Formats: sequence, C-alpha cells, structure tokens
Amino acid sequence: RFAVLDSKWIAPLITKNEASIAKQKLGFVFAFSAYFFWGFAPLYFASMDGIGAVEIVIHRTLWSSLSLGVWLTMTGQWHRVWSVFARRRSVLAVVLCGPLIAVNWTIFVWAIEVDRLADASLGYFLNPLMFIVGGVLVFAERLTQVQMAALIIAFAAVSYLTITTGELVWIAPIVATTFTSYAFIRKWAKVPPVAGLFAETVVLLPVALVFLVLGIDFDGIGAEWVFGHTVADSVKLAGVGIVTVIPLIWFNAATQRLEYKYVGFLQFISPSIMFFLAIWILNEPLETAKLHTFIAIWIALALLVVEQLKRQSTT
Repeated sequence: RFAVLDSKWIAPLITKNEASIAKQKLGFVFAFSAYFFWGFAPLYFASMDGIGAVEIVIHRTLWSSLSLGVWLTMTGQWHRVWSVFARRRSVLAVVLCGPLIAVNWTIFVWAIEVDRLADASLGYFLNPLMFIVGGVLVFAERLTQVQMAALIIAFAAVSYLTITTGELVWIAPIVATTFTSYAFIRKWAKVPPVAGLFAETVVLLPVALVFLVLGIDFDGIGAEWVFGHTVADSVKLAGVGIVTVIPLIWFNAATQRLEYKYVGFLQFISPSIMFFLAIWILNEPLETAKLHTFIAIWIALALLVVEQLKRQSTT
C-alpha cells in the first residue's frame, strides 16, 4: 500500500521539485552570463578607436534593430511587437524610452572613450538607490529608516566628490537617472523586453538612417567613414548589434526562471566588473576622493542588501 502511495503521490512531487531546481540553476547561468557580458562589454567599445560615441550609438540602433528582427523571426515573437504598437500606453512608453536609452548609451560609450568608465560604473551602482527615489516620487512609497540612511550616505558621497574635485559630478547621476526612468516607464507600460527594445530601436531608426544617409560628420574626420575607416571598423560597428542583443536575451531568459530578488542582487556584478576594468585594465586614474565616494556608495548598498535579507528571513 505504501509503495503505491509513494509512486502515486511522492514521486511526482520529487520530480516536480527537481525540475524547479534545474530551472532555477539554468536561470542563474543565464543571469550570470548576461551580467558578465555587460560588465566586460566596455572592452569592446574601448577597442573602437577613432569612432565617436554618437556614431557608435547610431550604428547600435541600426544593427540592433536588424539583429532583433532576426531573433524575433527565429522565435516567432512578432505578435509581441504588434501588441506593443497596438496599445497607446506602450506606444507612449517606447517613444519616451527610445531617447532615454539613446542618451544612456551615448554617455556610457563616451565615458569609455574619455577614460571615465569608473564614473559610469558609479552610475550603475546608484541604480538601486534611484529606484528607491523613484518609488517615493512616482508610487508614493514610504522610506524605511535604512533606506533613508542609504540615500543620505549616497547624496553626501556625491556632494563630497563634487566639492572635493571642484567639478560637477554629472556622468553617474545622468546614467542612473536615465536608466531608472527607462525602467520605470517600461514597468508602467508592461512592455515585453525583446519586443520592447525592438520597438524602441524602430522609433530611433529614422534618425539614425538620416545621419547615415547624409553622412553627418560629428568628429571632423569626414563623412566618407560612415561605415568605418577600415574593414575591421565596419565589422566592429556591425557587431554592436550582437553585443546589445545577446545579453538582453540571456537576461530575459533569467527573469523567466528566477525570482526578481535574485536578479536584483546579481545586478551589482556588471558595475563591479566595469570598476575593476577601469582601474586595472584601462588604467584610469582613481583619485582619493573618488575612491572615498565609491566606498560610501558600497556601504549604502550593503545596508540595502542586509535589510532585504532580513525581510526575506522573516517571511
């Protein structure tokens, strides 16, 4: 009798649990792959000497739309794109998100070109804190004491860096603000990741094509270089689309298999890699004031992580 019960009730539960564990493990593989890819992506852009940030973003728009179009065709997801353009809210979202992500991309690539990747990585470290600010301003959420302390530490750190260096700290705040605004609009409109990015590139594509067709010169080199000075340049520019699309597909696969709390904790992988690349590979200078700022931001983030872990242990 017990053997029958085992085979009828317990065995299916064990099988279901094993399938859930396997799904979660695969989710972690996809998440780590996406975040590691994003973390090391600056090396790709750093190799594109002589090509300006605006030009790279223009080509990123062109080749991303083509790469995404191929992926949507291969996976039969065009219906998701049509659903995006069928709703007023999602159309408004992609019209707003297109320019936001273009600004984010441009500043990020420009920061790499002028040896300010560390500043850009600071912006991505600020993202969780900016999400808290957005929750208060947009959704009228109430701050916990720990969140308030973290925000005060972050604000004091950025103010300290501005006062110490005598320069307005703008790269990190703009990177963080544009990406946070982008994420909030996406969440508000419930836009699917891959189809949404394709729709955003379609919104930007006419502008990109005008620049390419007219051969508008941004850096004084001349219009004849539109698709790169050399074959290597052309290949790298075309590859920007793949560099954009692959980690997004992995990230999307991870979110379908993992709880968002895990995805949130793992987001610190990318800016951490960027920071170490900036200092030890790209040899950017790390002034004492900037190091102090990073340490303060890391302390603020540590407070948020500890608070979140405590909440999970009590639920």
